[in-house]
Amino acid sequence: MLGAPLRARAPLPPAFRARLRAPPPGRAGRAREGPRLPGVRPALARPDADRGRRAAPFLQPGVRPAVRARRFRVARVRVAHTGAATPLASLEDDVATAARIGADGLEIWAPKLGPALERGGPAALAALLRRHRVAVVSLAPVPDVLFRDPGGLEETAERVHRLSELARALGATWIVLTPGERPDGADERDVQHEARATLSRLAQISERYDVGLALTPDSRPRAAVRTLAAAAALLELARRPALALAPDTFHLYAAGSSPDELKACRPRQLALLRLADAPADVEPGSLRDAHRLPPGEGVVPIDRVLALVRELGAEPPAVVPVAPREHGDPSEWARRLRDQAQALARGAPPVRPRR
Repeated sequence: MLGAPLRARAPLPPAFRARLRAPPPGRAGRAREGPRLPGVRPALARPDADRGRRAAPFLQPGVRPAVRARRFRVARVRVAHTGAATPLASLEDDVATAARIGADGLEIWAPKLGPALERGGPAALAALLRRHRVAVVSLAPVPDVLFRDPGGLEETAERVHRLSELARALGATWIVLTPGERPDGADERDVQHEARATLSRLAQISERYDVGLALTPDSRPRAAVRTLAAAAALLELARRPALALAPDTFHLYAAGSSPDELKACRPRQLALLRLADAPADVEPGSLRDAHRLPPGEGVVPIDRVLALVRELGAEPPAVVPVAPREHGDPSEWARRLRDQAQALARGAPPVRPRR
């Protein structure tokens, strides 16, 4: 009746409220961070990793990269520590080093994983990362994934499965792959056929854990994938959302790959940058990993690479996989690598090349 006092509406029954909040039939999907591994992911404390990702979000499969460098005109590269730079240190030492120098995360060097897991298992490693407030960016590497015999392919698939499971448990986004060598008589068509089949299969495994696979071109003369352009073309053939690139400036220079090849890459394809310089007195075709130099101490146009990545609107994290020539404090070495990489990103003049 008009003018009658309104009565308070009775609250809805809890069961009815729950039904209203439920997703429509057929559209229920799991949360992106929902537990797939019972008893593993719920035991991990996410606040530290989430806090780090909000401050410096990592590029994830199918997600547009951050564009803070373009928006705020800040020429900065986020440098994570990699265990490849401190080969004599344990994984526990690498975690402490990343925390000590204030690195933007950690790349776990896969050869160090076995001993660390034997000492404490995934739960102890997760607790160590949480205690030091260190986020894991990637796990590397899975070597020589292409042109394996049937037994080798199954071994590679199993390794990707184990690392994907661990990467999800630790909050890592990427697993780094290297292509391996092509057999005698194999041409580009054979490489494309092999890469499409193998990379698609490996990506299907990692996608179950929301983990991406980043392919690094290799400069070895017989490598199946030597240039950035070739690697990007293989990703287009495979068409898997989990596949991306992890360009290594040392290998790109040694293979004769131009930095301008980055212009043909999509921003979402750049998962991780691997920054290393090369000496001027060694021909590119004769370079080996032992010739790696810290950024700015050689002739590789790393500053050009960083500038092109920013022009694309991408801001992937970077690592500097350069081992020291002499024994010393691993923290000081890691800090030096990070500082020199960031100096190149800011446009500082490079260090004089070693001859």
